[in-house]
Amino acid sequence: MASDPVFKEATAVDSPEMAESDSKSNDQALSAVKTKNLAATGTGHEEVAASARSRVKVKPLSTDNGHNAPSIPIPASNPAKQPEESTKNDMPVYLQALGDAETARLKGNHAFSNGRLSDAVAIYTMADRLLTAAIETEDGSPAALDPAYHQRKQACLLAIRLNATACYLKLGQHQECLAACNAILKDSPENAK
Repeated sequence: MASDPVFKEATAVDSPEMAESDSKSNDQALSAVKTKNLAATGTGHEEVAASARSRVKVKPLSTDNGHNAPSIPIPASNPAKQPEESTKNDMPVYLQALGDAETARLKGNHAFSNGRLSDAVAIYTMADRLLTAAIETEDGSPAALDPAYHQRKQACLLAIRLNATACYLKLGQHQECLAACNAILKDSPENAK
């Protein structure tokens, strides 16, 4: 394996705990690299090898610790998740934040339905802050100016705030409930809830 141009020598194990936690991801990365190498028997071998190399993080050999750890490649990340990560990284911050806020709202709903009202309030508060901060990063791009985006954003923000208000009411935190209701009415004076 060391003679293969895709692999480099690396010390993979510093401690038994690291070996155990990294073994699954190492196996996945090795499998992906081997599959790519097998597919590269003809043309394009250099591209496949470069792609495989980019997924393997090399940890330098250390001679000062006195251990002779086995040499294996260490994956930079799970290769199966790379396309998803690059897609998310290409997305504007405010769109990522909207998706994250919607996910947090659903987690808050789950906490609320399980009677964990304090947890739900904390989740809704975090989602509100996340979405409010992200609104400040909107850049005037077509996605930021899209009416569907604004409608989705406002609906999410309203749902988060209304849900937090319901939690405050059930918890008997009337001052917080009143403040949350006033904030909702400031942004949405026609809201009947």
